[in-house]
Amino acid sequence: MFCLRHMMFYKYGACPKCATTLVKKETYASRTDLICRWARLTGHPELLNQDAFGICGMASVVYLLLKLDQRRFDDLFFATFADVIESFKRARFLTAGKQLIKIDFVYLSRQYWNASTDGFMPRIVQGQGPRVKDTSRDDESQGLAVMVPKKMEVHHEFFVDFYVSRALGYLFKKTAEDRYGSEKVQFNTVFDKPGLGYAGGDYRIFTRYGSFGLRTNNLAYILKDVVGATGVSIASKKPPSVVSVGAERVGGVLYEEFSDVDELGRLFVVGLSVPRSFAIAGVYGDIVKDRVTSPRLADAKLPYNHWIVINDFKIVEVSPFVCTCGKRHVKLGIWTWGKIHPVTVCEGVLLSYIQDVIFGHF
Repeated sequence: MFCLRHMMFYKYGACPKCATTLVKKETYASRTDLICRWARLTGHPELLNQDAFGICGMASVVYLLLKLDQRRFDDLFFATFADVIESFKRARFLTAGKQLIKIDFVYLSRQYWNASTDGFMPRIVQGQGPRVKDTSRDDESQGLAVMVPKKMEVHHEFFVDFYVSRALGYLFKKTAEDRYGSEKVQFNTVFDKPGLGYAGGDYRIFTRYGSFGLRTNNLAYILKDVVGATGVSIASKKPPSVVSVGAERVGGVLYEEFSDVDELGRLFVVGLSVPRSFAIAGVYGDIVKDRVTSPRLADAKLPYNHWIVINDFKIVEVSPFVCTCGKRHVKLGIWTWGKIHPVTVCEGVLLSYIQDVIFGHF
């Protein structure tokens, strides 16, 4: 495709420069709206919302910056909107590796505009695929789960939230090009199925609409080498719920394992004992929606999990009036998708949800 206005070729969606111009004309991209959202988020970090985008890992990092290191969040905000707010025009983001980077507003705007006008995301639908005999049951054959395209519903009130989160992806790209390229291919090919979006199996389509999943090592890289978290460690469940292609390990990161709830609990006691510490967990299933107070295992379907922040982890005994399973439960304080969720999970199913936990502090 060719844009006559800007005399440039482009491969998909809107012309990148046209998309940027259109975004800048919108009220949600005005200086007033940007500053208002910045003030709202700095006062209430839990309101940060990834909206319709698959950017949970990067959004979790931004939430941690808002909660634990607001000066660093300000640096990210100023650099992200340097092309919009005149007083920010010289702002650059200084990474932990001492790289001074100008964040490309065109790069972000192209993704946002395409997503808000014709974006699709994959949605897993049970029973809509070919019918096969379920060998674990004696009843009639069941339809397989399939992924189908779902129109993205982008809410402009979370415009800032998307831009500062996805800006971390841009910084990742500029500081570790090989890591970024490998992750982009790995994430997109998970959804490389016929019928997803208008491209019909084009593996690139989901990152073009702004989404970008992160495997554990790459999220740890962003935390440590981009935004400057210290004491970063990764605790992984053995055996894993889903075996996937792992990203390259990160230098200076401690690697640990856990196989039961008590081991995980001890890791949380140590990991959250330092001031301004954090725990980001990769989970399968909707642990917030399920509110698991009875033995219900998570159903891991994809090698990419959902990243949440766990602010509290406490093993407790519960009354039989609450749950008759006879097992201990774990009280979790979870942040995800713009809210704090108090969740109680039976110890018998907790590890079916949690795969990896990244600890560290600012």
